[in-house]
Amino acid sequence: MDWGFSHNDDAKDFAGGFLLVWKDQCSARKVVRNEAEWAWVFQAWKTGIILLIPHHLDELNTYQDMVIELFCATPYDLFVVINVDGEARD
Repeated sequence: MDWGFSHNDDAKDFAGGFLLVWKDQCSARKVVRNEAEWAWVFQAWKTGIILLIPHHLDELNTYQDMVIELFCATPYDLFVVINVDGEARD
């Protein structure tokens, strides 16, 4: 960290267009509304987690399969599944 670094500063650019931010510094810019959007976001998140904690791959794959099964079980009420996912992560 540079001298004078403050966690209250704006997000800092990384190489490749990535940003380093604290969890409480950002909020979702787009709401996840369907299975395809959820799968895209989850895959991106999972990729980052596996880089840091590779031994969690099986657990994350099991969780992903469970959520996809929930999407199949409730095709007309997708927000139920999205809310279940949100509550599970909280």
